Amino acid sequence: MGVIIYYCLSGDLPFFYATEEDKFEAIKKCKWEFSSAIWEDVSEEAKDLISKLLVRDPKKRLNCSEILDHEWFSKFS
Repeated sequence: MGVIIYYCLSGDLPFFYATEEDKFEAIKKCKWEFSSAIWEDVSEEAKDLISKLLVRDPKKRLNCSEILDHEWFSKFS
């Protein structure tokens, strides 16, 4: 869900690297950032939600109920 929201808001993937090896290493380590200028215009609530979804440990990642209750997502329900 985090990758999808990231892509929808920026048009980029969070794990975009020059080589496949670098990309897979970044995915394994869950290494990503809000690096492009597009993120300057994205709300802090949206970035907070993405940050809580793009977490390596699934136990620390938001579940479906928590996503629906998140401040940014609840604006659309």
